Amino acid sequence: MTSGLCSVANRHERILQISDMNLEPFFDDYKENLKRLNEIALSTNEPIEGNVFYAHFSRELNTMVPEFIHKRRMLALAAMTFTNAMEIGFNAGHSALLMLTANPSLKLTYIDICVHRYTTLCFEYLRSIFGDRINLINGNSLLAFPLLKSQANDFDFYIIDGGHGIDVAETDMYNVIKYGRKGSIILFDDSDNTTLRTMLSMYMLSGDIISISDPAWLLKNTNQMFFINNKKD
Repeated sequence: MTSGLCSVANRHERILQISDMNLEPFFDDYKENLKRLNEIALSTNEPIEGNVFYAHFSRELNTMVPEFIHKRRMLALAAMTFTNAMEIGFNAGHSALLMLTANPSLKLTYIDICVHRYTTLCFEYLRSIFGDRINLINGNSLLAFPLLKSQANDFDFYIIDGGHGIDVAETDMYNVIKYGRKGSIILFDDSDNTTLRTMLSMYMLSGDIISISDPAWLLKNTNQMFFINNKKD
Protein backbone atom coordinates (compact mmCIF):
# COMPACT_ATOMS: atom_id res chain seq x y z
CA MET A 1 0.00 0.00 0.00
CA THR A 2 1.53 3.31 -1.06
CA SER A 3 1.84 5.43 2.08
CA GLY A 4 4.01 8.35 0.99
CA LEU A 5 1.02 10.59 0.27
CA CYS A 6 -2.03 11.06 2.46
CA SER A 7 -4.52 11.83 -0.30
CA VAL A 8 -5.47 9.54 -3.18
CA ALA A 9 -6.45 12.55 -5.30
CA ASN A 10 -3.09 14.16 -4.55
CA ARG A 11 -1.35 10.96 -5.55
CA HIS A 12 -3.27 10.80 -8.83
CA GLU A 13 -2.26 14.35 -9.72
CA ARG A 14 1.37 13.50 -9.11
CA ILE A 15 1.22 10.28 -11.13
CA LEU A 16 -0.06 12.35 -14.07
CA GLN A 17 2.92 14.70 -13.65
CA ILE A 18 5.26 11.75 -14.14
CA SER A 19 3.37 9.93 -16.90
CA ASP A 20 2.83 12.98 -19.15
CA MET A 21 5.68 12.86 -21.66
CA ASN A 22 5.23 16.57 -22.38
CA LEU A 23 6.06 17.56 -18.81
CA GLU A 24 9.23 17.84 -16.79
CA PRO A 25 7.84 16.34 -13.55
CA PHE A 26 7.22 18.96 -10.83
CA PHE A 27 9.35 21.58 -12.59
CA ASP A 28 6.91 24.42 -11.89
CA ASP A 29 6.99 23.47 -8.21
CA TYR A 30 10.77 23.43 -7.79
CA LYS A 31 12.11 25.77 -10.51
CA GLU A 32 12.74 28.75 -8.22
CA ASN A 33 14.53 26.56 -5.68
CA LEU A 34 16.53 24.95 -8.50
CA LYS A 35 17.65 28.37 -9.72
CA ARG A 36 18.82 29.33 -6.25
CA LEU A 37 20.51 25.96 -5.68
CA ASN A 38 22.47 26.39 -8.92
CA GLU A 39 23.48 29.93 -7.99
CA ILE A 40 24.84 28.69 -4.67
CA ALA A 41 26.75 25.82 -6.28
CA LEU A 42 28.26 27.99 -9.01
CA SER A 43 29.25 30.69 -6.51
CA THR A 44 32.04 28.40 -5.26
CA ASN A 45 33.68 28.41 -8.72
CA GLU A 46 33.90 24.62 -8.64
CA PRO A 47 32.69 22.50 -11.56
CA ILE A 48 29.61 20.59 -10.42
CA GLU A 49 29.78 16.81 -10.39
CA GLY A 50 27.25 15.01 -12.54
CA ASN A 51 23.72 14.60 -11.24
CA VAL A 52 20.21 13.80 -12.37
CA PHE A 53 19.88 17.25 -13.97
CA TYR A 54 23.27 18.17 -15.44
CA ALA A 55 26.35 16.69 -17.08
CA HIS A 56 29.48 15.80 -15.12
CA PHE A 57 31.68 18.75 -14.10
CA SER A 58 29.39 21.22 -15.76
CA ARG A 59 29.83 24.96 -15.31
CA GLU A 60 26.68 25.73 -17.27
CA LEU A 61 23.47 24.94 -15.41
CA ASN A 62 20.87 26.57 -17.63
CA THR A 63 19.75 23.49 -19.56
CA MET A 64 18.94 20.11 -18.04
CA VAL A 65 20.29 17.06 -19.86
CA PRO A 66 17.30 15.73 -21.85
CA GLU A 67 18.62 12.15 -21.76
CA PHE A 68 18.27 12.15 -17.95
CA ILE A 69 14.50 12.72 -18.04
CA HIS A 70 13.95 8.99 -17.53
CA LYS A 71 16.01 9.09 -14.32
CA ARG A 72 14.18 12.18 -13.08
CA ARG A 73 10.81 10.53 -13.68
CA MET A 74 11.92 7.40 -11.88
CA LEU A 75 13.28 9.32 -8.89
CA ALA A 76 10.05 11.29 -8.61
CA LEU A 77 8.01 8.09 -8.73
CA ALA A 78 10.21 6.42 -6.11
CA ALA A 79 9.91 9.48 -3.87
CA MET A 80 6.13 9.22 -4.06
CA THR A 81 6.27 5.58 -3.01
CA PHE A 82 8.31 5.85 0.19
CA THR A 83 8.32 7.91 3.37
CA ASN A 84 11.82 7.56 4.89
CA ALA A 85 14.79 7.28 2.54
CA MET A 86 18.59 7.16 2.85
CA GLU A 87 20.89 8.18 0.00
CA ILE A 88 24.64 7.73 -0.20
CA GLY A 89 25.87 10.76 -2.13
CA PHE A 90 24.36 14.27 -1.79
CA ASN A 91 26.65 16.30 -4.07
CA ALA A 92 24.75 19.59 -4.72
CA GLY A 93 21.34 18.26 -3.70
CA HIS A 94 19.58 18.18 -7.05
CA SER A 95 18.05 14.73 -6.50
CA ALA A 96 16.99 15.79 -3.02
CA LEU A 97 15.18 18.85 -4.36
CA LEU A 98 13.27 16.74 -6.88
CA MET A 99 12.29 14.03 -4.42
CA LEU A 100 11.27 16.33 -1.58
CA THR A 101 9.12 18.30 -4.01
CA ALA A 102 7.54 15.17 -5.49
CA ASN A 103 6.42 13.92 -2.06
CA PRO A 104 5.71 16.45 0.70
CA SER A 105 5.69 13.59 3.23
CA LEU A 106 9.13 12.20 2.36
CA LYS A 107 12.08 12.40 4.76
CA LEU A 108 15.62 12.09 3.40
CA THR A 109 18.90 11.31 5.16
CA TYR A 110 22.18 11.69 3.25
CA ILE A 111 25.76 10.53 3.73
CA ASP A 112 28.40 12.51 1.85
CA ILE A 113 32.11 13.13 2.31
CA CYS A 114 31.49 16.84 1.55
CA VAL A 115 34.74 17.41 -0.35
CA HIS A 116 33.16 20.18 -2.43
CA ARG A 117 32.57 23.61 -0.95
CA TYR A 118 29.13 23.72 -2.53
CA THR A 119 27.87 20.56 -0.80
CA THR A 120 27.34 22.00 2.68
CA LEU A 121 26.08 25.32 1.27
CA CYS A 122 23.51 23.59 -0.92
CA PHE A 123 22.40 21.38 1.96
CA GLU A 124 21.92 24.40 4.21
CA TYR A 125 19.73 26.00 1.56
CA LEU A 126 17.54 22.91 1.19
CA ARG A 127 17.36 22.61 4.97
CA SER A 128 16.04 26.19 5.10
CA ILE A 129 13.28 25.20 2.67
CA PHE A 130 12.40 21.68 3.84
CA GLY A 131 13.41 21.80 7.50
CA ASP A 132 14.03 18.50 9.27
CA ARG A 133 12.70 16.54 6.30
CA ILE A 134 16.32 16.51 5.12
CA ASN A 135 19.46 15.62 7.08
CA LEU A 136 23.11 15.25 6.11
CA ILE A 137 25.78 13.09 7.72
CA ASN A 138 29.25 14.42 6.84
CA GLY A 139 31.40 11.33 6.52
CA ASN A 140 32.69 8.40 4.50
CA SER A 141 29.79 6.05 3.76
CA LEU A 142 32.05 3.01 4.22
CA LEU A 143 32.44 3.99 7.88
CA ALA A 144 29.31 6.04 8.58
CA PHE A 145 26.66 3.63 7.35
CA PRO A 146 27.62 0.69 9.61
CA LEU A 147 27.75 3.08 12.59
CA LEU A 148 24.08 3.94 12.06
CA LYS A 149 23.18 0.39 13.11
CA SER A 150 19.57 0.38 14.33
CA GLN A 151 18.81 3.68 12.57
CA ALA A 152 19.87 2.14 9.25
CA ASN A 153 16.99 -0.28 9.65
CA ASP A 154 14.42 2.54 9.82
CA PHE A 155 14.52 3.39 6.13
CA ASP A 156 12.17 1.90 3.55
CA PHE A 157 14.24 3.09 0.58
CA TYR A 158 18.01 3.29 0.00
CA ILE A 159 19.81 4.98 -2.89
CA ILE A 160 23.44 4.12 -3.62
CA ASP A 161 25.07 6.88 -5.67
CA GLY A 162 28.44 7.48 -4.03
CA GLY A 163 31.86 6.41 -5.27
CA HIS A 164 31.69 4.43 -8.52
CA GLY A 165 34.93 2.51 -8.15
CA ILE A 166 34.23 -1.17 -7.55
CA ASP A 167 35.76 -1.12 -4.05
CA VAL A 168 33.54 1.70 -2.76
CA ALA A 169 30.39 0.78 -4.68
CA GLU A 170 30.52 -2.88 -3.69
CA THR A 171 31.13 -2.05 -0.03
CA ASP A 172 28.22 0.40 -0.05
CA MET A 173 26.00 -2.30 -1.53
CA TYR A 174 27.18 -4.87 1.01
CA ASN A 175 26.55 -2.49 3.93
CA VAL A 176 23.09 -1.48 2.74
CA ILE A 177 22.10 -5.14 2.40
CA LYS A 178 23.61 -6.08 5.77
CA TYR A 179 22.41 -3.15 7.88
CA GLY A 180 19.30 -2.14 5.96
CA ARG A 181 15.82 -3.49 6.53
CA LYS A 182 14.98 -6.79 4.89
CA GLY A 183 12.23 -6.21 2.32
CA SER A 184 13.21 -2.58 1.79
CA ILE A 185 13.98 -1.25 -1.70
CA ILE A 186 17.46 -0.39 -2.97
CA LEU A 187 18.13 1.87 -5.97
CA PHE A 188 21.61 1.46 -7.43
CA ASP A 189 22.46 4.36 -9.73
CA ASP A 190 24.71 4.25 -12.83
CA SER A 191 24.23 0.51 -13.12
CA ASP A 192 25.10 0.66 -16.84
CA ASN A 193 28.78 0.50 -15.81
CA THR A 194 29.82 -3.03 -16.84
CA THR A 195 32.00 -3.66 -13.78
CA LEU A 196 29.28 -2.51 -11.38
CA ARG A 197 26.65 -4.47 -13.30
CA THR A 198 28.79 -7.60 -12.89
CA MET A 199 28.97 -6.96 -9.15
CA LEU A 200 25.20 -6.52 -8.98
CA SER A 201 24.76 -9.79 -10.88
CA MET A 202 26.83 -11.53 -8.22
CA TYR A 203 24.48 -10.28 -5.48
CA MET A 204 21.45 -11.32 -7.52
CA LEU A 205 22.88 -14.80 -8.05
CA SER A 206 23.54 -15.14 -4.32
CA GLY A 207 19.89 -14.30 -3.63
CA ASP A 208 20.75 -11.34 -1.39
CA ILE A 209 18.87 -8.96 -3.69
CA ILE A 210 15.95 -9.46 -6.06
CA SER A 211 15.73 -7.29 -9.16
CA ILE A 212 12.52 -5.31 -9.79
CA SER A 213 11.95 -4.85 -13.51
CA ASP A 214 9.36 -3.39 -15.86
CA PRO A 215 11.02 -3.50 -19.29
CA ALA A 216 8.12 -1.73 -20.99
CA TRP A 217 8.14 1.42 -18.86
CA LEU A 218 10.12 3.28 -16.18
CA LEU A 219 11.81 0.30 -14.51
CA LYS A 220 13.88 -0.50 -17.59
CA ASN A 221 17.08 -1.38 -15.72
CA THR A 222 19.28 0.69 -18.03
CA ASN A 223 21.23 2.95 -15.68
CA GLN A 224 19.08 2.70 -12.55
CA MET A 225 18.38 -0.70 -11.02
CA PHE A 226 15.89 -1.37 -8.23
CA PHE A 227 16.15 -4.31 -5.87
CA ILE A 228 14.38 -5.84 -2.90
CA ASN A 229 16.73 -6.40 0.02
CA ASN A 230 16.50 -10.17 0.48
CA LYS A 231 19.37 -10.60 2.91
CA LYS A 232 19.78 -13.82 4.80
CA ASP A 233 18.46 -13.76 8.37
